[in-house]
Amino acid sequence: MPRKPPRSQVVAEAIARHLKRFESDTDGVNALVQWTEGLRFRPFADPEACASGGRVLVTYDQRRSSTLTLVEAEGYLAWLDAGNVGKHHEWKQQRDAPPTR
Repeated sequence: MPRKPPRSQVVAEAIARHLKRFESDTDGVNALVQWTEGLRFRPFADPEACASGGRVLVTYDQRRSSTLTLVEAEGYLAWLDAGNVGKHHEWKQQRDAPPTR
């Protein structure tokens, strides 16, 4: 009987699928962004997510990566599954924002 993969791996793979979809949207979320001194970049450049123990390592481009707890990664994945687009810090900002009236 095959072993069930760790929950962190399942979550990481699901996040990675969303990130790859964002990467392919070069006219939308992954359009070139103008930066300082004429440099341009894409917000999602070879993104990935992978399990590391009970955590999920998320990389959006070659310059930045973040480690999320499994609870954070599951929250981020739920946000992505709900149709939202963005990086985990955008999910956190939305999650932590005071309720509007």
